[in-house]
Amino acid sequence: RETILARVNDVCAGVALMTGTTITPEFTRPMPGVVNDSRLAAALEEASTAVLGPDHVSTIPLPSLGGEDFAFYLQHVPGAMLRLGSTPPGAAPQFLHTSRFDIDERALPVGSRILLRAAAAVS
Repeated sequence: RETILARVNDVCAGVALMTGTTITPEFTRPMPGVVNDSRLAAALEEASTAVLGPDHVSTIPLPSLGGEDFAFYLQHVPGAMLRLGSTPPGAAPQFLHTSRFDIDERALPVGSRILLRAAAAVS
């Protein structure tokens, strides 16, 4: 996060120098990055594999640049973020928080089983 913000400042300074202008980037109310607790992330991965099977579980290899307010919780307590697929069968996946998003509610009990199994493993 800090590297990206510093790079944006560097790019703005370079553009300002090349164009003879002044550019002052402002980052208002920046959202912190999601930093998963490694022990809890491992418990979620193991629980997901147990509930869904290994062919239905994957990790995200690179950080996402999307913002997520879950990060604010993680500033106070250890945690880990789990993405649970919830696209209805035959439907095209949609981004969250849009008017086109529709959840297959059958995913909710699956998510509950994963969370309960992970909680039992770390308690």
